[in-house]
Amino acid sequence: MVNIGSLSTGGRIVACKSDLAKISLTNPVCTEEGEKIALSRRIDKHWRLIGWGKIKRGVTIQPSGPED
Repeated sequence: MVNIGSLSTGGRIVACKSDLAKISLTNPVCTEEGEKIALSRRIDKHWRLIGWGKIKRGVTIQPSGPED
């Protein structure tokens, strides 16, 4: 689980280097570069903090909504 601000979403580590990880999120999240994130993992029916970091960059997407 990835916590960014007050939002939580699932994620999968796509690539990992010494101090940098690329994470593919299951749902889009509204955030800014430099915002802190927390990585959690479920261990024995409890969520445990396993890491933290900052947003380095991301992809901007257009919001989808009902057509007017």
